Amino acid sequence: MLKLKTKLGLGIATFSLLSSIGITPAIATTSTTVPVDATPSARLAGTNRVDTALKVATHAFKGQKPRVMYLASSDDRHLVDATTAGKLADGPVLYAPNSPDAAARLTAAIASNPIFSGVEQVTAIGGTASVHEATLDTVAKAVKASQTGRLAGADRYATAEAIATHILAQAKAGNPAYKNLFDKNGRLRAVYLANGSDAHLVDSMVAGTLGDGPTLLTRPDGTLSEVARQLLAQAKPVQVTGLGGARALPEATLQAAAAVGSANASRLGGANRFATAASIAKHYTQIHGAAGEVYVAGGAATADAIIAGQLKHGPILLVKPGGETPTETASVLRDFAKNSGKHLMIYGIGGQASLPEAQLRQAAQPDGANGKAEEKPKAGASGSSGGSGSSGGSSSSGSSSSSGGSGSNPAPAPQLPNQDATPNNATLTPSNPKVDITVKIGANLSENARVGAVTLDGQNATDKLQVMPKAGQKGVFTVASDSDTPVGSYLVTFEAANAKPITVLIIVQNKHTTPPVLLGAAAGGGASVPNTEGQQVIAKFDTNSANWRHIIEELKRSHNNNRYTPSFADFQINITNVDIPNDLYPDVSGPVSIDPSNGTISTDMSGNANANGKKFRVSFRVKGKNGYTNSEYNTDLEVTITAP
Repeated sequence: MLKLKTKLGLGIATFSLLSSIGITPAIATTSTTVPVDATPSARLAGTNRVDTALKVATHAFKGQKPRVMYLASSDDRHLVDATTAGKLADGPVLYAPNSPDAAARLTAAIASNPIFSGVEQVTAIGGTASVHEATLDTVAKAVKASQTGRLAGADRYATAEAIATHILAQAKAGNPAYKNLFDKNGRLRAVYLANGSDAHLVDSMVAGTLGDGPTLLTRPDGTLSEVARQLLAQAKPVQVTGLGGARALPEATLQAAAAVGSANASRLGGANRFATAASIAKHYTQIHGAAGEVYVAGGAATADAIIAGQLKHGPILLVKPGGETPTETASVLRDFAKNSGKHLMIYGIGGQASLPEAQLRQAAQPDGANGKAEEKPKAGASGSSGGSGSSGGSSSSGSSSSSGGSGSNPAPAPQLPNQDATPNNATLTPSNPKVDITVKIGANLSENARVGAVTLDGQNATDKLQVMPKAGQKGVFTVASDSDTPVGSYLVTFEAANAKPITVLIIVQNKHTTPPVLLGAAAGGGASVPNTEGQQVIAKFDTNSANWRHIIEELKRSHNNNRYTPSFADFQINITNVDIPNDLYPDVSGPVSIDPSNGTISTDMSGNANANGKKFRVSFRVKGKNGYTNSEYNTDLEVTITAP
C-alpha cells in the first residue's frame, strides 16, 4: 500500500550456501455491415483456457525473450486479477492451474517454448490461495528462473493497486516496456478506473491494451476504494479516465478521483460494453497510432477473453456470440480497415465456445454479415461458457484447483454444489501449530465430509500432517503439525458424497532463529551510502558468518524426516521493497540491487548535495528455495545518504 513514498525497482539475488462472472444483460444494440474488403483473420486459441493463454502470450511476445513472466489464477473466482494484469507489459501473463497434473502439462509446454528461454523471474498475481506457492516454484523451475515474486493484496482492489505500484516502479527504474507512462515533464500520463464488480470486468480487460497508465478498481457500488485513493494521491497523474458509463462508474466518483490526484477527468464509455470497447479502441489509436492488429472477443468476459488484455499491437473489440456484429464494433472495424488497409489483421480470441466462427467471419468479412450466426461450436474447442469473476478478494479462493476447462461444449451434466472451507488456507508454525477448518455446503455444515487426500509436493503425506475430525462437531476438522512435521506446502482435500471436493492449502513453516548479518550496517538496522555519483555500496551480506551456518544446520535438521535431506541449503535474498521519499527521487537513481556473486547491495547515486543527510529504506526477505523450506526471515534497513 502506498502512502507518501515512491516504490522503485526491486533487485533479487540467489545465494547457494552449502461465477462465473455475473454478467448483466447487455443493453440492446443495433447492427450494421461494413463496406470494406475482407480483412485477413486468424484465431488465438487452445484446447482449454490455460492453453489459450499460452497461445495469446506467445503471440504477444513473438520474437522476444522477456526476462519476467506472470502467473494468474485459472480459477473462475480469481480471474479478476488477470484483468488488471493486462497492463503488465514486460512479460507474458499465463493462467496457472494449481492441480499438479494441469501444472505439469503447462510446464511441459513452456519449457519448449522459445519466448520463455530468457525468463529470470516468475511473478504470481494474487495471494497463495489464487496461485499456490508450489505452482509458482514448479513453473519457475521449468523455465530455469532464479527468482520468484508475488503481486498481491488483501482483496481485488489491493491486488490491482499492487500491480499498479509495480508498473510505476518499473517505469521509474527505466524499464523500456513502460516507456509511454510518463510525459516529457516526468508526470504519469493516466490512471484508469474500472468498476471492480464481476459484471463490469470486461471494461478493465479491454483497457489492458492501453499503455499509458495502470488500471485501478472501484467498489461494486462505484465508490473509490481506499487503496485506489492512496495511489492516486501519490501518483498525481495528468489524467484520470473512467472506463464504462455512469452506471458502472458514477460521475461523482470519477471527479472525486481526479481531485485526489490533482488530475483532469475523462471517460471512455458508452451505452453498453460494445460501445465502451469501441471508445477504448479509438483511444488506443490516439496513444499508439494506427493499429496493425485488432483482437475480437466475445462480449461475455470469459476466461479466454480476459487473458487478451496483454496483447499490445492493437485494441480489443467485442461481438455478441450467436448475434449480429454490434454497430459500434462494425464502425471501428471500418475505420481501422480504412487506415490500415491490407496490413490490418484480425485475431479471434479463444475457441468456438467463446467466439463462434460465424462471429469471427463477420468481423473479417463484414459485408453481408447481416444475419444471426448459425454455426454451432465444435466440441472440444477452447472457450469458457461461463464468466470469470471473483465473488470475493483476489486472494481468497476456496479451492486450490481449477477445472481449467474452457472448451466443453456439450450440455453439461447436473453439477454438484460446491463445498466451502473456512479458512481456505493457513500457516502453521511452532508457536501456532494447529488450525480448525470448517467445511460447509452453502450455509450448512458438510456433515458427511471426510478427508480425501493430504499431499506434499505431489506425494501422499497423510503420515506427516495430522488432519482429524473435531469431536462432536460435524464438518469441522483440526489440522495440526508437530516438531516432526516436514516444512512445506500441503494440500488437504475434503470430499463429500453430495458435493464437489474442496482443497485447502496448509503451509508448515519453521522460523529462522538467527538472521543473516549485514556488514556495514549498524546494530540497530541502519546503514549509510556515500553521495558520490555512480554505483555505490550500501551494505553486504556476510555469507561466511556463523549466522549463515546456523541457518543451514537449522534447515538440515528440519528436513530429517522429509524426502529432501540436503547437505547444503539454497536461499533467495529478495529486496522486497524500496521506499524513497518523493523529495529524494531522482537523487537515488536506482534500482537498489544485489550482486549474487558476493552479496553486495548497491545503488546508483546522483551526487546531488541536496540529498545529503536524507534517508530511505530497503526491505529484505531471506527465503529457502528448491523445496527445502518455506521459512522466511524479513528485515528492514534504513539507509542514510552521507556527504562524500
